[in-house]
Amino acid sequence: MNEFEKDLSEHLIQLENELKTGTWSPEPYLKIEIPKKNNEKRELGLLSVKDKIVQQAIKTLIEPRFERLFLNNSYGHRPGKGAAKAIRRSQSECNMKKNLWVLRLDIDNYFDTI
Repeated sequence: MNEFEKDLSEHLIQLENELKTGTWSPEPYLKIEIPKKNNEKRELGLLSVKDKIVQQAIKTLIEPRFERLFLNNSYGHRPGKGAAKAIRRSQSECNMKKNLWVLRLDIDNYFDTI
């Protein structure tokens, strides 16, 4: 981050020009491993500062459009949602006997395969 911050204005102008001209391309991830249970490891790919800025800009543009399309009972990685609200909603649905099933999905290596 320090190198990017040194000439922040210049780097942001350069990034803006790359995006406008279509010459921007993502930098390689910094791959690190973190421990999981049962002596397993989880590999993470860390973005560069420049790529995080681009990712956040894209999220800011598209998230409001997609949020209007998503179902209300989808809680993963959504603004104003989260695990605690998903659990409360599941308990409420089961208590009212509207739904007697709760589905939790976690697709291994999802982001590495899309």
